[in-house]
Amino acid sequence: MGESLYNPMLPGIVADLKAKGLAVESEGATVVFLDEFKNKEGDPMGVIIQKKDGGYLYTTTDIACAKYRYETLHADRVLYYIDSRQHQHLMQAWTIVRKAGYVPDSVPLEHHMFGMMLGKDGKPFKTRAGGTVKLADLLDEALERARRLVAEKNPDMPADELEKLANAVGIGAVKYADLSKTHH
Repeated sequence: MGESLYNPMLPGIVADLKAKGLAVESEGATVVFLDEFKNKEGDPMGVIIQKKDGGYLYTTTDIACAKYRYETLHADRVLYYIDSRQHQHLMQAWTIVRKAGYVPDSVPLEHHMFGMMLGKDGKPFKTRAGGTVKLADLLDEALERARRLVAEKNPDMPADELEKLANAVGIGAVKYADLSKTHH
C-alpha cells in the first residue's frame, strides 16, 4: 500500500476536519491549530493540511493512513518504523487523528524511531524519492558476504554447517549494525 492509496481520501479528510471545527482557513491554507504544540511565540502551532494552491501535505496523508488502518484494516495497534526526524510530524498528525475521533485512544499509535539511514553518498535516504535499499536485498548481501568470509576461513567446513554459520554471522551483523546505533 503506497501513499497514493490515500489520495482519494484527502478531500474528505479536510472537509470533515473543517466540519468538526478542527480545521480553519488561515492565509489561504487550511490549518489545524494544536494547543499541544506551541510555536516560538508560545501560540498554538498551526499544522497545514491543505496548501493555498489546493495541494495536500504529508500530514494529511498520514491522517488518512491512520484512519484507514483503524476503520478499514481494523488495526488494534499501529506501529510506525520511521526516521526519528519525523517524530514531531507524527505526533501532530496523531493528535489531529485523536481529536477527530478517527482512531480511539484505546488503539495505540506507536512511533519506533531509528536514526538516519545514509546512502553511499552519505546523504539520507528519502523513501518517497525511491532509491532505497530493500531489507531483503540487504539481508541477501549480508548472507553472501558472510558465506564468502566463512568459506575463506573454514575451507573444509561441511556445506550445511557453513550455511548455518554464514546465516548466523550475516543476520547477526545486520542486527548488530542496527542495534549498535543510538535509538530514542
